[in-house]
Formats: sequence, structure tokens, C-alpha cells
Amino acid sequence: VFADARAPERGFPVATSGQAMGFLGRMLTGRRALLAWAVVLNVGAAGAGLVAPFMLGRLVDRVTGRQLDLDGVTGLVAIIAGVILAQALLTFAARRASAVLGYDLLAAAREEVVRIVLRLPLGHVESSGSGDLLTRITSDVSKMATAARWAFPNLIVSIVLIGATLVAMVLNSWLLTLPMLLTALVMWLGGRYYLSRATAGYVAESRSYSVINATTTETVEGARTVEALALGDLRVAQLDEDTEVSAQAERYTMTLRNMLFAMVDSSFQLPLVGVVLLGTWGHANGWVTIGQITTAALYVSQLQG
Repeated sequence: VFADARAPERGFPVATSGQAMGFLGRMLTGRRALLAWAVVLNVGAAGAGLVAPFMLGRLVDRVTGRQLDLDGVTGLVAIIAGVILAQALLTFAARRASAVLGYDLLAAAREEVVRIVLRLPLGHVESSGSGDLLTRITSDVSKMATAARWAFPNLIVSIVLIGATLVAMVLNSWLLTLPMLLTALVMWLGGRYYLSRATAGYVAESRSYSVINATTTETVEGARTVEALALGDLRVAQLDEDTEVSAQAERYTMTLRNMLFAMVDSSFQLPLVGVVLLGTWGHANGWVTIGQITTAALYVSQLQG
């Protein structure tokens, strides 16, 4: 099914990963200002989000060391509250900028799809069938819209947040950063397993939708012929077969997603436990303070959230 979807005998072919990345690159080339603004705001939001855990950790150290009076505590709490407010405003602006970029990419991609379809030879479009074309301009465009509105902005936020958090954790305490290596290993192994199978699964799933649309559309358009030649049972049987193939493809991709979610959930729970255990051992040996443990735990919690 995957090979048939990549280069079908009848219908439109599916782009390779390289072609898809090239298309995205061309879309982003003309939107460098929007992309830069979204990245800058996300960096600012991530930086502001790292300040509050650091200050809370220092506050814990000062309180436990009896180095801070009530006025000092009140001042630090006020600063932390101000930082949290600034983070909220920056996060809102960053997500808005990322969403604007995503919607702009979506509009440009839709226009490009229409231009490509209009440039195709009429004979090729007609021979491909209306079902395949209908799937490309409805289901595929809908998936692209979801990716542009949510996946792309979240990708920018996640990359910036993870990078900034790891740097902050190393600066806070390299010892307490070690549990993140286990998470990185689990994520790498799980992600490699998922990505090596997901492309074929989702291409086959989308191809099955195209086949169902083609069968349904052709049956409706040729309803009089189907009725005149008593082909109703054959068309129903064909649609049942197409639906069964689609259901198998959906079960396969759903199984992949469930495995990925289980892996992600377990890998995100491991670092917090590791930080507490390593922090307890390091504190007993005088290598880290309670404030550093608190800061590292908050950083890990931010990544989980």
C-alpha cells in the first residue's frame, strides 16, 4: 500500500520527505521576518520562564540558611511575581506570533496547491479520478491546516524551551542534569522507532481515504449505470473492502501513537525522580544545595508541562 501510494498507477503521487522539506523551506524563505520575530519572542518567553525557578531556588537557600529577613523575602516574592507576569505576556505574544506565521504559511500553501492543480494537464487530472483530487483538497489540506496552526508553533516553542532549559540546568548544577541524559536516550530510541514506521503508516492511511473517496464519488456519479447494470452489490462490496483496508491502516497508526505516548510519558517521569534521588545524594555529600535541587525540579516540571 505504501509503495502504491508513493507512485500510484492511477492518481497523484505522494511527495517524498525531501520534497516536503524543500516546499516548507521555500515557504519560509519569503517569511524570514515573521519567523525571526516568532523565534525572538519564544526565546524571551523561555528565558523569562527560567528566571522564576532560579530565584525560587535562591530564596530556598537563603531561607534555610537564615540569611534573609521578612522584608527580603517579600521583595524576592514580588520580583518573582513580576517575572511570572512578564513570562505570561511574552508567552502570549510568542504564541500569537507563531500562530500568525502558521496561518500565513497555511494560506500560502493553499494557494500553491491550487496553482499546482491548475497547471496540471487536464487529461492527467481526469484520469486520476475525482476522489483522489477531492482527498487532496479536503483531507490533506485540513491536515496541513492543523499542522500550520498548532504543530508548527508548538515546534518552535518546544525547541526553544528545551534548549534554554537544558542550558539553565547545566548552569544550575551539572550533577542534577544527568537524569536528562536518560530521558534523551529513551526519547531518541522511541522517536527513531516511531518515525521509521510512521511515514509509511500515515501515507498508507491517507491513500486509503483517497481510495474510499474515489469509490464513493465514482459510484455516485455513475449511479444510473450502476443501477442499469445491477452493479450495486459489487460497488457496496468494493466500498466495504476499501473501508476495511482503511480501518487496518488506522489501527496501525493508532498503535504507533499509543506506543509513542507511553514512551513520552514514562521518559518525562524519570528525570524528576532522578533529580530527587541524585539531589538527596549530592546534598548529603555537600555537592548541591536544597535550592539547586528545587530549581532543577522546577525546570523538569516545566518541561513536563
